Amino acid sequence: MPEIEAQAVLVEPPKAIYHARVDDKGRLKLPRDFETYLRTFAEQTFFVTTLDERVARIYPMPTWRENASFFENCQDDPDSVEEVAFATRIYGAESSLDRDGRILIPPPLRRKLGIENQPVWVGYFKGAVEVYSETVYQELMQRASVNLKDKVKALRKLGLK
Repeated sequence: MPEIEAQAVLVEPPKAIYHARVDDKGRLKLPRDFETYLRTFAEQTFFVTTLDERVARIYPMPTWRENASFFENCQDDPDSVEEVAFATRIYGAESSLDRDGRILIPPPLRRKLGIENQPVWVGYFKGAVEVYSETVYQELMQRASVNLKDKVKALRKLGLK
């Protein structure tokens, strides 16, 4: 019988977006809800990277392995797959939480995103903890606010409660 990778699911991912900070050594001090969530994983190594050169993503290793498998096996758009996979390796690195709930953001990634020794915003989306610079956060806030009433109305028709 194949061994199933142990992963506790006692704590759901955080649902809000929190303010945080990357210190002068490149460590992100995770808000308590995010630290608690990440500590539920049996494997305490995470892959920190970006998919779009705008938002840092902290992946639990089982989730990152799914992405790596996707990159290996996807035949639909080989050029895009190769380029995105390459970018994730340029900016990415494995990292662990320290005892104070901090995780190191790789130097090339924090330089690219402009988050060295800066305030950031932290949220969760589609399997990863996301880290937004102040600039990206404000841009996303602005985009989300445009025609919000109409967006909600359309989504309610699709089943949003």
